[in-house]
Amino acid sequence: MILSIYMFIIRLIVVLIFWGNIFSLSEVLSQKTFVNYPSSDSTISSENNIKSKDSILILDYINIITTDSSDIKSTTRNQKYLNRARDLAIKTGMLDYLAEIVDSLGVVKRNNSEYSTAIMLHQFALEISEQTGNKEQGAIFNNNLGVVYRRINAYSKAIDHHQKALTLAELTKNKKSQSVAINSLGNIQLILGNTDEALKYFKQSYSIEEERGDNLGKAINLNNLGHIYFQKKDFKKAKEYYNLSLDLNKEINSLRGQGICYSDLGAVYEAEGKYKQALKYYQLALSLNLSHGDKIFQAQDYLHLGLINYKLENHDLANNFIQKSLVIARRIGAKETIKDAHKALQKLYYEDKNYKMALMHSDTFEMYRDSIMNSSLQKEIASLKISFESERQENLISLLEQQSKIDQLELKRQRIYSWLIFAAFIMAMGGISFLALYLSSKNKTNRILKKKNEEIERARYNLKKLADDLYLAKKEAEKSNNIKSEFLANMSHEIRTPLNGVIGYTELLEKTLDSEIQKNYLNNIKVSSKVLLVLISDVLDLSKIEAGKVLVKYKPLDIKNLFSELNLIFENRAKEKNNQLKLNINDRVPNTINFNDLRLRQIMLNLMSNAIKFTTNGLIEVTVDVKNKKNESADLIIKVKDNGMGIPKNEYENIFRPFYQIESANNIEGTGLGLAIVKKLIDVLNGNISFESKEGKGSIFTLEFEDIEILKSDKIEPNSHKTIINDTLSNYNNSKSEFQIKLDFRAFDKDLVNKLFELQKNEFRVAKETNMFDHFKSFNQKLVKLAVEFNNDQLNNFSKELSYLIKHFDIEGIENYIKSFDNEINKTLNN
Repeated sequence: MILSIYMFIIRLIVVLIFWGNIFSLSEVLSQKTFVNYPSSDSTISSENNIKSKDSILILDYINIITTDSSDIKSTTRNQKYLNRARDLAIKTGMLDYLAEIVDSLGVVKRNNSEYSTAIMLHQFALEISEQTGNKEQGAIFNNNLGVVYRRINAYSKAIDHHQKALTLAELTKNKKSQSVAINSLGNIQLILGNTDEALKYFKQSYSIEEERGDNLGKAINLNNLGHIYFQKKDFKKAKEYYNLSLDLNKEINSLRGQGICYSDLGAVYEAEGKYKQALKYYQLALSLNLSHGDKIFQAQDYLHLGLINYKLENHDLANNFIQKSLVIARRIGAKETIKDAHKALQKLYYEDKNYKMALMHSDTFEMYRDSIMNSSLQKEIASLKISFESERQENLISLLEQQSKIDQLELKRQRIYSWLIFAAFIMAMGGISFLALYLSSKNKTNRILKKKNEEIERARYNLKKLADDLYLAKKEAEKSNNIKSEFLANMSHEIRTPLNGVIGYTELLEKTLDSEIQKNYLNNIKVSSKVLLVLISDVLDLSKIEAGKVLVKYKPLDIKNLFSELNLIFENRAKEKNNQLKLNINDRVPNTINFNDLRLRQIMLNLMSNAIKFTTNGLIEVTVDVKNKKNESADLIIKVKDNGMGIPKNEYENIFRPFYQIESANNIEGTGLGLAIVKKLIDVLNGNISFESKEGKGSIFTLEFEDIEILKSDKIEPNSHKTIINDTLSNYNNSKSEFQIKLDFRAFDKDLVNKLFELQKNEFRVAKETNMFDHFKSFNQKLVKLAVEFNNDQLNNFSKELSYLIKHFDIEGIENYIKSFDNEINKTLNN
């Protein structure tokens, strides 16, 4: 009886261990691995449920392999189980399922630094995808295999597999796999120091992600472009691309991506020797990384803050930050960060003449450095093993090919002997008739061979021609990408430079309002400045238009006033080129319609600006009319006509493409974006645009908006078009221009002032010294409590606006408010 119970317990334990392994493996295989920021590693995840005994048995075979930590390729036992899993998958039609499982397990092994095992698993999955002809899986598996080779510094093999992945992705039209492969090739070139090649790859990957509308992919590539220029020590361009990536990460609300960009910007300012600015960005990065809980980046940010404070000679703060970095890094096992932290502490204690602690940290630094060197050595060993195995396989293939050639020669020789015997027999039996038949057959064979050779030559010529055409197409595509990149790089500077000039002249003229002429000049300049601000909004809204995120609000619009204002804006510009600007508004056009003033203004600014730009000594005519007019609606028709240089016929299909410029107009300034914005805005407004043009004679652009609501004139608000411009201005300006609240302690209760003094000594002092957002929040919370306790509206408004600045990470705005509070404290103390 006791023996039976004992045996039952043993069997139960075995069953539990078996199912535990199965569920453990299933949990690992169900984990999804996406493109990590800023890495481009990718894989697929297995989402298959275990529904049959066959799938359970396949998982069991794979589970047996994963429990063996030895080199799988050199272990016959483990190879046997892999083959068993494949045989079972073939019988049950589950090869794709097996390939996904093995590839996902390879990713797990790769992340655990078991590179030899990871390579074997990815290669096994790749063999299955080739067997099944699944090209989409082949692209993914090749990319994953390339990532492993890249991590062990086998860059030649990594490039080979990413190229194969790219070819398969192009065949299956899988844009995501294409982008991952191209981005990976760029990362390899960046590691090897080939920055120019890396730049091409990242731009190509960015174009694909832009076409897919994947803002995360665009942000990754923009960040990679920043790394290139940082490596080139072109810090201006590095900051530009980091900021572009930051804007996209903000748009998709990726806190992790924002944190990385802030950290990268901090590194640029640190490299420039601007330590205080670097400190602000590292603090921003830490605040974000603390909010989403990424420990590795928290450890790095604390270390950055410690090193910056060390350079600023704030040794206590530096020690505090580095110790925090060390605690987190030890918890997650980040050896590189631990090593760098001990190195920093060794320097810090040495300068503080605490030689005992300096020696301790120096020893620990050496220990971790040796450990990391051992890890690198393991990578090199894995690389050597892989190279040896690959060379052995290549030699085996070479021997098989030689044996095959020998067999073919032997077969050929046997055939020749057979033909000789047969020929002798036929000659004995047929004589001359056989000779005649032989010659006839040989001539026929020669004719066939000749014909085949001609077909081969034709095919070779066609292939060469196709290759030349593809090369030209590639060059044209690169040219377009370069134009677009140059535009994005120069956009901000080109628009804001004239805006600064306009605003400067406005400020000068405001002081000299002595005559009507001066008032007219001032009015023109004010209108032009508003137009430029609207143009900036155009550019900033372009990405939102493309993403379909533009909200259109219809309001009463005085259309005649709008076009009169446009006529006033462009009157002087037209005269500068000796052009005549003519505005025709038909009497049928109603005074007030329900429309979007801002978007119509943007459209007309671009069209009228283009007409003047491409016309000299000519006429620009703007016509506004309606058709199908009813009591409450009509179709609005707007035409912009010029007799300028016109558009060549071969450019018709390209003029609405973003970043495209007519080749014959290269000597004329512009970005090639205007008509693209016009087309997208008209689509948003449910309108239609068409054009007629003859080269050398001019162009006519026609806009048509159907069923526009007609309103009574009393519905429109006075100066509504100005209100829209002002709204645009206020939306564009940051919070610094809106917040003007200053504290005045003279009007405060004495008890409130005393509590503010206490607050200044505690929370305010900490926030001012550390510049940490958490400390700013703590200080502001105290202000809110005091405002409520003493029912003080001035203090309440001050705290609300400071809260807004903290929420939007407005560093400069926060500094202004902190300075204002500090000045009022000092003023009160002096009095």
